[in-house]
Amino acid sequence: MRLSFALFLYCLITTALPGVQTEALRQDSYDDFSPGELAGLSLSDLGEISPGPGLTQLAEIDADSILAAVRAEDGTLYLGTGTLGKIYKLAPDGEPELILEPREVMTRALAIGPDGALYAATSPGGRVYRIVDGKRPEVYFDPEEMYVWDLLFDKDGALFVATGNDAKIYRLPPDFMPGNEAEEWFTTDRTHVNTLAFDHEGRLLAGAGPKAYLYRIPEKGKAEVLFNAGTDEIAAIEADADGTITFATIHNNGAPPTFASASPLDLPTLLEKVQRAAKANNGNGGSGNGKSDDGDGSSPTSGPSFLYRVTPEGFGEAVWSPGGPNILCFVRTSDGGFLVGTDNEAKLFSVHSLTDWAYLARAETGGVVSALIPEDNGDVLVMTSNPAAVYRMASAAPEERLYTSEPLDAGAIARWGRLLPVGDGVADAESVAWRTRGGNSPEPDDTWGEWADATDLAVASAPSRYLQYETTFKGEKAALRELRIFYTHHNAAPVVNRINVIPVGIQVINLAAPPKPPVNLNQLTGSKEIAIEASEGPQVRTQVRFSGDAGSFSFGWNAFDPNDDSLTYSLAVAPEGTEDFAVLVDELTESVYSTSMRGFADGYYRAKVTASDADSNPPGEGLSGSLVSSLFLIDNGSPSVTVESQQVDGTTATVVFRAEDAFSIITAADYRLDGKPAREAFPDSGFFDARTEHFTLKLDGLKSGAHSLLLEVTDEAGNKASAQVTLTVE
Repeated sequence: MRLSFALFLYCLITTALPGVQTEALRQDSYDDFSPGELAGLSLSDLGEISPGPGLTQLAEIDADSILAAVRAEDGTLYLGTGTLGKIYKLAPDGEPELILEPREVMTRALAIGPDGALYAATSPGGRVYRIVDGKRPEVYFDPEEMYVWDLLFDKDGALFVATGNDAKIYRLPPDFMPGNEAEEWFTTDRTHVNTLAFDHEGRLLAGAGPKAYLYRIPEKGKAEVLFNAGTDEIAAIEADADGTITFATIHNNGAPPTFASASPLDLPTLLEKVQRAAKANNGNGGSGNGKSDDGDGSSPTSGPSFLYRVTPEGFGEAVWSPGGPNILCFVRTSDGGFLVGTDNEAKLFSVHSLTDWAYLARAETGGVVSALIPEDNGDVLVMTSNPAAVYRMASAAPEERLYTSEPLDAGAIARWGRLLPVGDGVADAESVAWRTRGGNSPEPDDTWGEWADATDLAVASAPSRYLQYETTFKGEKAALRELRIFYTHHNAAPVVNRINVIPVGIQVINLAAPPKPPVNLNQLTGSKEIAIEASEGPQVRTQVRFSGDAGSFSFGWNAFDPNDDSLTYSLAVAPEGTEDFAVLVDELTESVYSTSMRGFADGYYRAKVTASDADSNPPGEGLSGSLVSSLFLIDNGSPSVTVESQQVDGTTATVVFRAEDAFSIITAADYRLDGKPAREAFPDSGFFDARTEHFTLKLDGLKSGAHSLLLEVTDEAGNKASAQVTLTVE
């Protein structure tokens, strides 16, 4: 009975949940829309989809990666790769042409000299080649260092060469010839000098790693540290005419685990740690020769890739971060912002500030955006790796603008209703067209249905667990800010999975408990999502008490509904071997019921519980589920006590009696002699395990005279019977 009563307590604390209702999948933020595919559209940090630039593939390169790119004045594009260091030439409207295969691992830097020749740096091996059309390529400079990371010509025609493993910068004068000794311009204790640029006054800027040091080198052998970002390397540097310097930091092995899945929307959290350390490094001058100390309060190396800005006054600040991915390249745009390329699915972003940015496009082949080159008309050439390809990002929005969502999950097969978009022109069929398709596998495949037009925003796709929508923007000013897709799940029948019956009456008492305290300030500021458990009334505490009424039975059951519908119950009983169930109670909302069974004939019965979800569904659509219990015994009849013999021998009396019950086993017997306290009697077999038990009592030391003996037996249903015997001792 202890296990049985535990079920009743479980049933009492199980509350009904809301029934099947119209539900909605909602998208209204950057994180909601960003997993989808954009074509000719942009997605702002506020989650608005609107017309954006188009991205068109120009050429595929027979290489794994493009590591360097440079554009000549006539529009010819030169590409350095990571496949045997191959260098390709791509003329406007032409096909890629292999012009050099140095048989080295990679070509990491390219530059066009004042003489119109192409200069290419390969690694490892650290060579600089000079390539002139129609002539055999020559080794122009062969430094001792293993890596050459960047090449940069100044206005006088001198070539600066950035190297690695021993981090140095060489200067090759305009009249430099192969075999001449190069001028060692700058040496640092960093491992690599990764990138070079000039500031607004023509002073050399260099990014070195590890710990991403930004140097300014105004003259030979003299340098100052403008900023120490603390991460691995500096990927690119851009200097403005007003003296502002912008640069991007990266991690060589991708983002650290802390930020691997971070979103650009997490920037305030990222900056809380990173910007404090960045401000501590403002104006860090280091030593005059560029030597610096790592223990100078630099930013933690666990920070993400960032776009940083150093003001003309020398103050540094973080501008933007894509979260987990690295920023590998960026360029200025005509509107004063930046076009940023990342190593996450070759995504491109437009960035103006921490709170003003947008996701513009993703290269069709994915991979990494490795280089960006602006064109004269405002377009930008986009180079990608893994695989290697060249794209053009047009400054104007293309005629065809399309957004394709990721598959949306309703959790179970659903019947789809209508789309409810919010924004400019998104409900106008002349401005925006919608269509959908559905399936029951997480990713669209051949088992999915065909695309179907959502005429008047009504989803025409068949019921399915997953739904994908496609939105074609026709109007130039259309913008989508929010979308809700309505659905309902198919109603499934309730399931009753357990019934328990105990021959005990109970009372359920609900006591009011003190209300929960209100939400405190720490809850509001310490979590991104606040779960407020507001109650509309007093909280209820349940107590269970035994009623003690003879002949009472209590029924408890456990049921659930696949749709989380609220349930009502019907309880019925029937004699063993029949289907003549008599209803005890109907439309019960609790899963416990206690009642007297005194009016029922003795015998074995089964209970049947039927759960219905009709109250949670439209008329005629409710379903029910039933379960029949194991046998239980109703025994309202008392057992019988029969004295079979009695004998007095001197002062000893022997009484033999029999106890019987039609249905229950005999569970107890006792006797009282002359009104004294009851004493237990035991069956002759030694066990209470049958409906008929025989007892033999021997009473010794009786005094002369008449004695009264009261016999009482009890069956397992708690029914009692008694018999009285008079004994006379001579």
